[in-house]
Amino acid sequence: APVVAGAAPSHRRARAAPQSAAAAAQSSDVAMGSPQVASSQEEEGREAQAEAVADAVLPPHHLRRLNEPCAMPDGLLWQMSPGKRGASRLCVSPCGTLLAVAAARLGGTFELRVLSVASGRLRAVCAAPHDALVYDLCWHAYGGSGVGTRTSAASPPLLISCGSDAKVHVYEIPDHPVSETLLRPLVRVQLPGFVYSVRPHPALSADPRRLVLVCAGHKFGLMVCEVERSKEGGGESGGRWHVKQPIAQHQISFDYVAARSASDVVRPPSVLSGAPPSTMATDVASNLGAPSFPDMLCVRFSQQATSADHCYATDAEGHIMMFQVRYDAVAEADGRCAARGSLVRAYSAPMLVGVPV
Repeated sequence: APVVAGAAPSHRRARAAPQSAAAAAQSSDVAMGSPQVASSQEEEGREAQAEAVADAVLPPHHLRRLNEPCAMPDGLLWQMSPGKRGASRLCVSPCGTLLAVAAARLGGTFELRVLSVASGRLRAVCAAPHDALVYDLCWHAYGGSGVGTRTSAASPPLLISCGSDAKVHVYEIPDHPVSETLLRPLVRVQLPGFVYSVRPHPALSADPRRLVLVCAGHKFGLMVCEVERSKEGGGESGGRWHVKQPIAQHQISFDYVAARSASDVVRPPSVLSGAPPSTMATDVASNLGAPSFPDMLCVRFSQQATSADHCYATDAEGHIMMFQVRYDAVAEADGRCAARGSLVRAYSAPMLVGVPV
């Protein structure tokens, strides 16, 4: 399927014309002695009051008045054809000017292409493609987050991808790349299984010298990867960033029995359900021979400024779990991954039991 960009106007909501005074009086006369009609009128009055509140909050151009035609998207800006197998992921850059596309290539590999949102022109191609399907794609800007964010002059924004080749790729993408720039990965992180989702820690990754990634995937559950960087030459606005090896990793372990009792789930996940917390490994090196984790399918961080260390993850058994990922000075002093995670609570519902989320 082609990647299509279109011009879409603001969505507008229909509004009913206000009732005249005569009609209101007539409705009041009819309603006398009829409790059902009176109740209906009270409900209509509450709806009208709610609409009036919405009208006061929404700007005028978001409202569609009576008999005003709907404005539908009718302008095609541009499109690109990624091939017969299509594109698996799209993601807009923090500044809102670039679009990253994970496009399929011949032989089953997937490459990352960076295009201009305004024109659709190819701006950069990320070398060293993924060997299999790309499951997730995201950006990280050290100057902040959100569309329109201006990135820090000390470091360009990062494009992060993960896939079924069990790898996480990180690329530096200039805000204004030259046409068809060939970019090589800043770092490639190898994980034990398919990587379904990856997100940078918003607080622990605020310093350009550090990038903390939380990865969700097959068999390993949640993995925290800490990428340390150093800059060589060029002062604050120039030079190149280099990644320190090896990449520290920490596997977040948690007790599924406690998670089941906390969320009051009838059917707990089958793996690790009988293992006590003491047998669950906390680091990759000590996890050899331990029971496999369930498939974690998605991971997202809280957007609230007061809870930036709260990480929400979903699994293949119908659970939504909240973890706390924080900096641990003791672990860093011991030479381990300084970012450590722990389960705070689990959420579930009977209708979600056994359903991948």
